[in-house]
Amino acid sequence: MTTEQNKQISRRIAEEGFGAGNFAVLDELAAPGPAAESRATFEMIRAAFPDLQVTVEDEIAEGDKVAIRVRLAGTHQGPLAGPMGTIPPTGKHAEWHANVIQEVRDGKLVGLWPQADVLGMLQQLGVIPTQGQ
Repeated sequence: MTTEQNKQISRRIAEEGFGAGNFAVLDELAAPGPAAESRATFEMIRAAFPDLQVTVEDEIAEGDKVAIRVRLAGTHQGPLAGPMGTIPPTGKHAEWHANVIQEVRDGKLVGLWPQADVLGMLQQLGVIPTQGQ
């Protein structure tokens, strides 16, 4: 597949799968291992932020790797599971960024390495104090 086709797959996973909550896109475009891992994360975040919007802001591809920078925004309306335990809904809106490197081979997502600004998101929800508080 071309790098442009790999970028299209990456964008569909981000926008349709994660952003729109269409988990069938993962079944279509991801290999079994990454699909199951991604789906669990996607479902947990979508349950916590049912109005989640995902915007792909940057996209770079070379060979079978695609790097994207996405902006996520939504209102915390459901429980959010994390390393500190489950956070009950705060009703607060948050916006944060994530950088994701994806490996796409033969039209399927086979690897996924996300790095998200979870600290910034938790600070916006009032769960963790910001500096100086």
